[in-house]
Amino acid sequence: MWDVQSFELIALPGGNNKGSYAVAYSPDGNLIASAGDDKIIQLWDVQSQGTKKIIKTPQNQVTCVAFSPNGVFFASSSRDGSIELWSTQSGEHISSFKVNDVWISAIAFSPNGDTLASSSFDGTILLWKLR
Repeated sequence: MWDVQSFELIALPGGNNKGSYAVAYSPDGNLIASAGDDKIIQLWDVQSQGTKKIIKTPQNQVTCVAFSPNGVFFASSSRDGSIELWSTQSGEHISSFKVNDVWISAIAFSPNGDTLASSSFDGTILLWKLR
């Protein structure tokens, strides 16, 4: 993490063993999620700069992570076209979605958290109703 005023490195909390391809802040700014090739999502505590949770995913390379607006859930996407929904508090797996074996390039929650949008490298944009 860098101080944007001074451009000084203020924290280097680590990363995923095979490189981090995805990173997201929780809405309250207390957590950072990171993920990559190692099939692991790490939740980092911003204050302590330590690992809060390590979640092993069924996905191959994790391409994106995103927190819901209320921070209760986060989602991860993968090159294999899968999207997983997780509990931020427990790390428990909530649900899965599948998009035809196409690399998912981005995911985002709607402002009210009811819908998850995904885009894929084949040009597809899908909306997933969560409630």
